[in-house]
Amino acid sequence: MNIIIWDRSFFAHSDLSAKAGYLVKIVGTRIVDLAGSGDRATGVLQEPNLVDVDGLTQGRVVTVRLLGESFTVIGAAVAAGAMIGPDANGRGITVASGWAIGEAVESAVLAATPTGAESANVIIRGPVKVA
Repeated sequence: MNIIIWDRSFFAHSDLSAKAGYLVKIVGTRIVDLAGSGDRATGVLQEPNLVDVDGLTQGRVVTVRLLGESFTVIGAAVAAGAMIGPDANGRGITVASGWAIGEAVESAVLAATPTGAESANVIIRGPVKVA
């Protein structure tokens, strides 16, 4: 099975250095920041520390997965097949209406982890309007 992946570089509007796997939205020309509850997320932040030109975290080049499969930090338990959108902190949660970034490939529950974050694989197709 082939999965098409589309990643694109953007500039970070704020410090996203510890936010790999979080949902982001476009806030300006080629600029992204964390998506919040109800926002139309653009994609999932991948490894955020690609380029540090001047020692600043704002304006740093980051990679965002726009299409394909990506691990996504979750803010609540999700079921396989659930449509995923952002919570208030940019983590993936199940959404029944509004905007979703894609669909959970696997179920995941919140659990204590060394990093304090649990993740689920999500197929990114969106943004998709959920009725």
